[in-house]
Amino acid sequence: MAKKKVEFFFYDEQKPRDEETLRAITHLAYHAASSLKICPRAIFVSIVLTSFDFLDLVCIAPQENETGFFVKDPAGSHITLNIKSRHAWHGKYSFTTHAYVVSDQDWTLIWATIARQKPDQTDWQDIPGVSSMLVKKDEFQ
Repeated sequence: MAKKKVEFFFYDEQKPRDEETLRAITHLAYHAASSLKICPRAIFVSIVLTSFDFLDLVCIAPQENETGFFVKDPAGSHITLNIKSRHAWHGKYSFTTHAYVVSDQDWTLIWATIARQKPDQTDWQDIPGVSSMLVKKDEFQ
C-alpha cells in the first residue's frame, strides 16, 4: 500500500514562519515532483535567498554559480528541491530539481527540471538544524 503522506524537510532558519507561505511552498514542491512523474515520499526544500541582508528568509532564488557567488538564473525564479520517491526512500539516491515559477511574487509552477539521480545515503532526519512535517497527499488535490 502506498503511503498517503509526504514528508517535507526544511532548514530551520529557512522554514516559512507563516502557514500561507508554508502551504504555497509545499504545494509547489509536490506539484513539481508530480509534473516530473515522481511519486514523492520525501522532499527536502532548499530555498536559496534573494535577499543578501537575510531579512526575508523565504524568497525565490538566484542561482549560485561554480565560484560560489550568486548570479541571476537565466531561466528565472525557482526553488531547489531534493526528492526521494517512495521507491528511493530506503535506497541510496535522490533527485535534485528546480521548480520554476512565474515570479518572486507569483509562485505558480511553470515547469520543473530534474537532474539525474545522485547518491544520497543521508538520513535527512539526522541533519542538525533540519525539521520536518508530514502533509497528507489529498491536501494537494
